[in-house]
Amino acid sequence: NQNDYTSAFFQGTSEETSGTGSLAQSLGFKYSYGKSDIKERLYENNSWGVQDTDLYNFVNLKLSSIKEPFVIGINGATTHDDKIPSSMKKIHYLKNEKINNLLNTFHYSDFAMYEFIKEIENKYPNTIFVIFADHCGSYIDDSLENYMIPFAIYSKKLIKKKYYDTVISQRDIAPTVLDRLNYKYKNMPKSFSGKSLL
Repeated sequence: NQNDYTSAFFQGTSEETSGTGSLAQSLGFKYSYGKSDIKERLYENNSWGVQDTDLYNFVNLKLSSIKEPFVIGINGATTHDDKIPSSMKKIHYLKNEKINNLLNTFHYSDFAMYEFIKEIENKYPNTIFVIFADHCGSYIDDSLENYMIPFAIYSKKLIKKKYYDTVISQRDIAPTVLDRLNYKYKNMPKSFSGKSLL
């Protein structure tokens, strides 16, 4: 906000949800939107909120009226449940119905994100995407691998592909993005306990 970025947080659940909405607002996001703000929907809700396609469509709509540059956060509700929109055909991955439902949810959520990223890249080619899970639920087993979260920083235009085969932390995300934007994050107040991957 101090560097004239417009900041907004979007989520598929209620905007005041204690875990996310109020946290985003306390972190300084100027605008915060939740499922009650999303009036136009293609699909029925799941038990948590709106499906990712509807959330991304709403984000796209709001971005057209937001001043650049911007920093936004998006927290989808699709993978918080194991239900895909009823109009979508399920893929048969496994006989285990519980795991098969989860895999279908991940497949749909990934597709929705892919479509969203393509649209944003066309409109805002200098965008840096940070993609990660907030946590992994212990659906399959209780091994350590089950608690490792997927994480990527992506920009077709601004970041060269590189794979890090190492354990990193969510704490490393903000320093990495700031480092790529040429902000000297080490000189900032002690807001970060992580380090830049760059």
